[in-house]
Amino acid sequence: MVENNIFQKNVQALADIFPKLVQQVADYLEQYDPESGNAYLDTSVNGEPIIAVKENERLWYLNSRYSAADSSYRWAEQYRDKNRLAVFVLYGLSDGSHIRELLKNTCETNFILIYEPYTDVFMKVLMNIDISDLIYSQRVVIAVNNINMEAAYEFVTAAIDYSKIRLVEYGSLPNYNSIYPEGWAELIRLVKNAVEVLVLDRNTQISFSHEFILNMLSNFDDIPEQYVINQLKEKFDTCDIADIPAIIVSAGPSLDKNISELKKAEGKAFIIAADTALKSVLNAGVTPDLVMTVDPHKPAYLFAHSKMIHLPMVVCPQSNKELWGIHYGKRFYFVDDKSYISDLYMRYAGIEAAPLETGGSVSNNCFSLAQYCGFKTLILIGQDLAFTNNKKHTVAAYDGADFDKMKSDEKYVEVEDIYGGKVLTNKGMEAYLKWFEKQILRYPELKVIDATEGGAKIRGSEIITFNEAIERECIKSLDIKEIIADIPPVFDDETRRAIYKEFAELSDDLQEFKKKINLGIRDYNKLYELFRKNKTASREYEKCLKGIEQINYDVEHVPFMELAAIYNRETEYEIQGTMNDEREDQLDEIRSIVESGKKLLNSYNDAIDQLIGDLAEKRRMWLAAMLVAVPGTFVSSAICAVVFGGITSSGSMILVQLLARTPLGMTASIFLVQMVTDYADRLISIFFVAVLLRTLPYDLKCKWKGETGGGHSGEAL
Repeated sequence: MVENNIFQKNVQALADIFPKLVQQVADYLEQYDPESGNAYLDTSVNGEPIIAVKENERLWYLNSRYSAADSSYRWAEQYRDKNRLAVFVLYGLSDGSHIRELLKNTCETNFILIYEPYTDVFMKVLMNIDISDLIYSQRVVIAVNNINMEAAYEFVTAAIDYSKIRLVEYGSLPNYNSIYPEGWAELIRLVKNAVEVLVLDRNTQISFSHEFILNMLSNFDDIPEQYVINQLKEKFDTCDIADIPAIIVSAGPSLDKNISELKKAEGKAFIIAADTALKSVLNAGVTPDLVMTVDPHKPAYLFAHSKMIHLPMVVCPQSNKELWGIHYGKRFYFVDDKSYISDLYMRYAGIEAAPLETGGSVSNNCFSLAQYCGFKTLILIGQDLAFTNNKKHTVAAYDGADFDKMKSDEKYVEVEDIYGGKVLTNKGMEAYLKWFEKQILRYPELKVIDATEGGAKIRGSEIITFNEAIERECIKSLDIKEIIADIPPVFDDETRRAIYKEFAELSDDLQEFKKKINLGIRDYNKLYELFRKNKTASREYEKCLKGIEQINYDVEHVPFMELAAIYNRETEYEIQGTMNDEREDQLDEIRSIVESGKKLLNSYNDAIDQLIGDLAEKRRMWLAAMLVAVPGTFVSSAICAVVFGGITSSGSMILVQLLARTPLGMTASIFLVQMVTDYADRLISIFFVAVLLRTLPYDLKCKWKGETGGGHSGEAL
């Protein structure tokens, strides 16, 4: 380890703020030779330490050789008076002086990512220039190529949300872009990919919001009876799984090449099958340890196999509820954090229900599940992420349907395949591919093996055949099916009854909350009037501020409001997209805040009304059956009594004849009996029609309604 005061001071700062980075630096130092690197320490005419890089037989200085301070000041001036919430993505650390000047020119709410592409530069700075103040700054994150690139992904994910997409400021420190333009392009691509994920998530949330909530409300009947993925992790924590790999089976077309090998891994690996791959796995004579399905409209025919009935599944509250009619095994839920369901688990069971990271695909969720459960070796098969041989899925998934092939009107992009050539994919699968690559960088402790034997190359993974992976990694036996079978339900009978009671009272709670929302709208109106009259120092103005603060807090933190929020995603995103725009003056700023606040609260009022309506959906089904049954029963009863004397061809005739001898008389007896039988008949018919409609593929329903589904079932819009 290097011994000097500056280095020790910098390392101590890293240990305090980024302890993981200290170990990464120590690992790099073991093979680092400061004399053979391409970074050099020099001194400016004014005596300031500066860094130079030798590239292409030329020495490039990363700051002025005359006055580093003046050069850094002039560079940072371009970012003065930027939006108070702007996020800065910078290419290069140099000697750190540019970053200090930028910190002076920006607000405490501006955050900065520094990506240093030259590891030698970072090490040279760490040893010779005090940057402890930058490390300690709560506004700065430093990501270094070959050391902690995952920090860049973490920063982009945490710092850039939908409201800040237009507030990203890019900047290259002097000469970096000229020396190494590929790294600059990679940095911009990293941010662009993150933004694409945000936009994809927005589109999915808006397009499927009503389907999400209908599934969630129906799954309220199921959740109290089932399990949670935390229980899986707790079980695996008690087992020795160090030498047990997880095999994630996806439904790419290359699965048909090597699915027959999977049988050799059974009992020696944690086999997780994505829903679309399930039939291929079962047809190969393999019983997976778990199946995962998350899609709200995943068609039921994907599960049409006699052996799937009792398989344990991992699901989420938005999963297609119609599947539960053909599945009788354990269902392990994962939930979004800070959601109504996660709050329910905490209040009734003391469990902090775990979410799963995802990139939009069920295979991404499978990957996250294996990692969450503690498995360190992850083997991917069927993970083409591309149109291998003009196909998107294994043959068994959709039985070779035409919609599973490439379409002439869809946009495709070329990506590198596992053989070094090119293969076509679409934007959705490209996003899933980038997600896998990001996770591999973020979690270097994982050994990820791509044994797909086809499709797109997943950077960071080891590419070998599935047979090689099984022979090398599947060397120890573990009965995972027995482990899962021993897990008890989360809730006992008494707790379930309490949860169902809470569900039954949700409509009343929502109606009560609307009163608070209306008070909040009133406070917004009064606030603007008081501000316009320059009465901002009054008690009434302060009271309005507190009322607005309270209703905004309640909307964000009252658990059941998360359900209502699903209905007004479009309004939320619309407001987020403009909320950070600069205004002309303070009055304009207040007017914008008030209008946005009122618009959001009004949208929550509408959302609550829709939610209450959907909660009453089951009652509406009973009423629908009544409306269909009564008119027909009335007419048929009169005809049967007058024309046929109460004689019918069904077994109900016996009941009619018996009741006719009572004070009811013939006509009333016929009406009563037929009312009961007809109503039951109509109710059963309506129920099964509703089930059938929800089970039909999403695209087929869209075609009937003249809409565009955006791809086959399972693909985000």
